[in-house]
Amino acid sequence: MHSDHCIMVAVYAFLLADIFGADREDAWLIGLCHHLHNAYLPDAGFTGEVLLGDHLDRVISALRLRALGAFSEQYCTRVSRLFDEINNLASPLARAFHAADTIDRVVQMEHYERTAQFRVATALEEFNLVHEGAAQEFQHALLQSVGISYKTAL
Repeated sequence: MHSDHCIMVAVYAFLLADIFGADREDAWLIGLCHHLHNAYLPDAGFTGEVLLGDHLDRVISALRLRALGAFSEQYCTRVSRLFDEINNLASPLARAFHAADTIDRVVQMEHYERTAQFRVATALEEFNLVHEGAAQEFQHALLQSVGISYKTAL
């Protein structure tokens, strides 16, 4: 979700700000806000962006402005300035933001990779998904009755 991604980019950008010589508050704020346009534009990933072609920047700008319209003028002005600043890598803020964004995207893909190797049996057997308690016996029987047999010894 973009909200998860944005909060993580904000955290990483805040932590990286000093390394790049950027303002921590600005790094945090642009990390939180960098997907504001997705309040109105469902994410179709990189392929969806490619399909928008030459229209992409205009669409994002228009939807970003629409989302910023819900905030005070002062906030809108500040965030707009930050968006302008991260358009290239000339500033410390831009480098801190793009480093944070990149790190989070790669960490997210590593999570997907681990998740793809995850098995429900692991959750059931090792992580005690059907945990001990008054309903455990019922839950085990229910899972078996619908064809989910996971325990080597029930």
